[in-house]
Amino acid sequence: MLGLQELHLQQTLLRGALPDALGELPYLMVVDIRNTLMTCCNSTADADALIQSAVSRGASPGSPGAFDGLLPQYVRFSDPPLWETPARLDSVFFNFTLRAAQPTGASDPGENMQCPAIVRAPGAPTTDQVLSPANLSSQVWRIDPEYYWFKACGCVAVGAEGRGVWGPGSGGACAASRRAGFKESYDHSQQLLWGDPDLAPYGYPDIDMVVKTCTQKDQILAWQIALIVALVGATGAVLITLGYCFCCRRASKPVRAFMAIAKRARGMPRAGRMSVVVTDIEGYSGRYHPLPSAHAS
Repeated sequence: MLGLQELHLQQTLLRGALPDALGELPYLMVVDIRNTLMTCCNSTADADALIQSAVSRGASPGSPGAFDGLLPQYVRFSDPPLWETPARLDSVFFNFTLRAAQPTGASDPGENMQCPAIVRAPGAPTTDQVLSPANLSSQVWRIDPEYYWFKACGCVAVGAEGRGVWGPGSGGACAASRRAGFKESYDHSQQLLWGDPDLAPYGYPDIDMVVKTCTQKDQILAWQIALIVALVGATGAVLITLGYCFCCRRASKPVRAFMAIAKRARGMPRAGRMSVVVTDIEGYSGRYHPLPSAHAS
């Protein structure tokens, strides 16, 4: 085992975390564990606890160092990050399925995702049983983001300067470091079951995981924004006008005319309180009394 240079475990049913013994191999240059069931932790809560522990020890939240606890001690995430797009393998032995509706957008959920490269940790010791170990700083680690629960990954952003990257945030959100002029155009996370239902009867249960899939968001165009603003403004103007007419100017002529029409449509009241008004014709008494003959008629 001391002379092992490449370890290819992809397309297997291996579970669990990477063993510490791998870090002691003095000539190991390539490790590939893609498309396996290997994860660093038993749940996303365990992963969050490891991240919080690193932050409490001084790691900057959202930085690659905050996620190093999800990896074995002999490797770490590159810092400053060397962003890589997760390489997906088409399984030839079994089929992992995300048992939920897939979001529309990119054909490959990882196509617009970027994760920091995994590199050898500086000063990580190897076995002392050989005289001259190899230079392990150029080790290649091919690990799916499912291994570290997508915590260190971010979604690609697009801006005036071209294609850029959002830094990862707490819980894998793509919002920690924002470059001027960039807008988030890819992001989607959902609680899914990661695994193969055909393997469950053989002791390989599904893993309940918040799976990050970076799918393109629908962009709102400038004319659509202008139309929305115009509609909101027109609706507000109509509501303000109606409120002014029916509340603030209740005695206005149009309001009185409308109320009179409604009153006549209802007809004479049949019950309830009614008022009897006794009135006189202006000037009638002054003309009536001087004419006694009009009394008789």
